[in-house]
Formats: sequence, structure tokens, C-alpha cells
Amino acid sequence: MVRVELPSSVLINYLGDAERHILRGETILAHQELIIAKMEADGCDTTRARELLQQFKLTHASHIADRDALSAELAGSRLLS
Repeated sequence: MVRVELPSSVLINYLGDAERHILRGETILAHQELIIAKMEADGCDTTRARELLQQFKLTHASHIADRDALSAELAGSRLLS
């Protein structure tokens, strides 16, 4: 596998994008949890909604891991500069 070093400016842009995705994801997750709570209060079956929420949370965790990897790569590239 060939590894390509990205310029710090590109990593900074990617990191900013990742941060925005994470913040948006947190807002969406909180909203979905409110919807599920309302559904439960109305006596609805929330089994499928909870399954989907769990998938959303896994995707969100993946975005956090990507952000952390970008941050580490940026820190490493700055150490080498």
C-alpha cells in the first residue's frame, strides 16, 4: 500500500470538515432521541427506530475516529516540519 503525505493545509481543511460533521451528527442524534422519546410516550413501537439510532451512533463514532486520526496525522506532520 502506498502512503501519500498530504500537505498540512489539506489536513486542516479535512479536520474542519470532520469537526462540522461531528457537530451536525450530535445535533441529529439528539433530535432522533427526542423523536423516539415522543414515540414511546405516544405508545408507539420504537424497536426499528432504536435500531436505526444505533446505526447512526456507530456511524458517528466512525466520524469521531476519522477526526482523531486526522488530528494525529496533522500533529505528526507538524512535528516533522
